[in-house]
Amino acid sequence: MNVSTVAINPQTSTDEKIVYRVNWLRARARAQRWSEEKEIVIKEMGWVIGTFSYMGDIWETRGKSMGNEKLGHRAYAARETERWHRWAETAKKEFVKVLGEDAF
Repeated sequence: MNVSTVAINPQTSTDEKIVYRVNWLRARARAQRWSEEKEIVIKEMGWVIGTFSYMGDIWETRGKSMGNEKLGHRAYAARETERWHRWAETAKKEFVKVLGEDAF
């Protein structure tokens, strides 16, 4: 909607018209900020899932690179791998609830 098309009573004073226009511009700016913020949050949700998956892959690589003599280290790496991948899956499920199936 254009600010010039806002329905203002013709008998409204010039000062009141200015107040209406300023309020309209403020509301429009607020709506635009929220729209931009939504786009940023959606991208951040994708980054969270990607980071969790990446960290799971890192720990999986670390675990595979351990020799058989470091069973404790391999067990820790396996636990971390499972944890990071589980977090990625959980984050994706929760974000899909909010954004829908085709979001990621």
